[in-house]
Amino acid sequence: MLEKFDTLDIALLSSVFVATFGYLWYSSQDSKPAPKPATAAANTPIKMKYVSAKDSLIEKLESLGHERMVVLFFGSQTGTAEDLATRTMKTISNKLHIPGVVIDTDEYNMEELAELNDLGKDWLYGFFMATYGEGEPTDNSADFYSWIMDGNGIGSDKGDQEDHMTEEQICKGLNYFIFGLGNKTYEHFNAIARRLDARLTKLGAERVGPRGEGDDDDSMEGDYLKWEPQILSAISEYFGVAVDNTSQKSKPHVPLFKIEYVDSEPKFKGELSSGQPRSWNNNVENNAKSSYDIKHPYYSKFVVSEPLFKNASDSFRFPEHAVNINHSKVQVNDDHLTIPRQCYHIEFDLGSSGIKYKTGDHIGVYGNNSVESVEYLAKGLRIDDLDKVVKLAPNPDNALSSSAKSNLPAPCTIRTALTNYLDINAITKQHHLEIFAKYAKDPAEKKLLEELSDNREKYVAEVETQQKTLADILHEFPSIEESPNIVSVTAVVVRYALPHRHLNNGSKKVVVKDGLVTSFLERIHDHKEGKIDSRAIPAPEHIPNFHFPVYIRSSNFRLPKNLETPVVMVGPGTGVAPFRGFIRERFLHAQEGEKVGPTWLFYGCRNADSDYLYKNEFEQLLKEAADYDIDLKIITAFSRDTEKKVYVQHRVKEHANDIWNFLEIQSGNFYICGDAKNMAHDVNKELENIAISVGGMNEDGSKNWIKKLRTQGRYLEDVWS
Repeated sequence: MLEKFDTLDIALLSSVFVATFGYLWYSSQDSKPAPKPATAAANTPIKMKYVSAKDSLIEKLESLGHERMVVLFFGSQTGTAEDLATRTMKTISNKLHIPGVVIDTDEYNMEELAELNDLGKDWLYGFFMATYGEGEPTDNSADFYSWIMDGNGIGSDKGDQEDHMTEEQICKGLNYFIFGLGNKTYEHFNAIARRLDARLTKLGAERVGPRGEGDDDDSMEGDYLKWEPQILSAISEYFGVAVDNTSQKSKPHVPLFKIEYVDSEPKFKGELSSGQPRSWNNNVENNAKSSYDIKHPYYSKFVVSEPLFKNASDSFRFPEHAVNINHSKVQVNDDHLTIPRQCYHIEFDLGSSGIKYKTGDHIGVYGNNSVESVEYLAKGLRIDDLDKVVKLAPNPDNALSSSAKSNLPAPCTIRTALTNYLDINAITKQHHLEIFAKYAKDPAEKKLLEELSDNREKYVAEVETQQKTLADILHEFPSIEESPNIVSVTAVVVRYALPHRHLNNGSKKVVVKDGLVTSFLERIHDHKEGKIDSRAIPAPEHIPNFHFPVYIRSSNFRLPKNLETPVVMVGPGTGVAPFRGFIRERFLHAQEGEKVGPTWLFYGCRNADSDYLYKNEFEQLLKEAADYDIDLKIITAFSRDTEKKVYVQHRVKEHANDIWNFLEIQSGNFYICGDAKNMAHDVNKELENIAISVGGMNEDGSKNWIKKLRTQGRYLEDVWS
């Protein structure tokens, strides 16, 4: 079953299994030694920083030997842009029969883009660029973006200036197309693609076809599918070739890679490394590096884990579905499910790693798939021996294989690949179902899979909404006789229940979905407490017990340098994580005799007694604050403790005069951390209302006032949707 792999159809992980948990609190000034434990308490958007050697872009492209081809670049934070670039290249190859290559902007010297037109080649360039955070490039495209924008175009800066690069028209003669990936719940929707598009035009390049824009808050896939035929038509016109509209259903699936079974030592056993397999001797890494990053994370000791919620839970009822769940965290009573809610305070010991961090930085943690999910998939794949050693080899039958790159550390066992490196819990994408159909031997199953791959509405209802994974599809369509794919990126989610309807026989059941890295860390906590069997913790024998790969990524979410500057923080739920660090740092300065400005936190959760994070710690700080020169307030909103629901935006409104005074009169800073779609939007709206009601502004003036705060770096958000 496990014979053929495709980078499009199998998500090969190097960063997919990363969740960034919380914000580190630096206990003192940068010049002082950092404390040993780095704490973590919340999941945040992923942002990673690393530096890698850049190979020559020109040498890479010329080595392919094509006078005419398509070159696709991607800037991707979680893998979606890379996936779309690879899919587009495959479509161009199949329908236009034009060769091409997909390039990671982080791996090559992108400044050579200015020299490509001098080569006299008929090459067309495509850019798939995601916008991260507040109008920032993804980490793998940061160097390229900084160069081509001449250091501008971040956040509120549109990057539309004239400079020596525009004067010299460094990209004159280049032709390109572009697709942007973003989320409309964020202020700077698709800012990177839009600014890069405008910049390339200013530099003399010419765009082919319309700019595509995907909205992850609605349907990234739907937006891409609308754009794909438009750009395909534009590319065919550019090269003067006809589009081959022959149905791909009748054509065999030709994967990029083949699986080869080997007998090899050393082999990767689950460790994360950008180079050779890592090994340890008495808990000390033999081939340790002097610096650590996302590609070579530090194996930090898991030293503290404490549950923060008390008796918190969610209830679900599914009257029309069979509720037969074997899950240690779920209680079942007839058609009712009760799922405990939990949040953990976790500390990792950075030891003598030399890793540097500041208050507001994040710690990224690599997680693993559970033993149960690996074995469930293996059963669907009909794999009897998960401990066979394998490696990937380019498939010469695929025209794109010569330039394909696998991110799967090899050689490794199948178990290691499925546990540590492959995203096996993602929702099956629609285009994958067409590939499944090619392997289905039962005519009825084949027909249904083809219908799902063609009918967007049916796919959304039957697969996407029910979050059917690769393993689910394999179990529901048993006539699929080979392993065509393992699908791509998943998001870190909380534990919840979903109704499932069997695609083949229509039977209904309820399934429980676990967050990827959050459930991994919970398994570690339970194992540490002796609550579960050790087999649930996939820890290879050469990695010290309770040591897990982490890295630090820097953040722009910083306290003001002036200690007297007022700070207003809004962070409900796990959004409180960075503000715990902010409060503790400013409190430390107050303890040292320094004057500290107003430090106000607006915090919200459901109940004061069940899910109030760090309640005891905050109450103790408030008591001690009376002895020091610091105006510390923690203003709470508990949505389920009163008949009328109260949220943080309501508390912000109640303190309108103080907030206006802090921000406008005293030039303070305003911070939001948490949900982007609802909470951050509502708080932003309330701030506009304050500018109108207290500041006497009109509606346009209030919006411009907030824009001014953002431009000045005094309105900062770290939000996710």
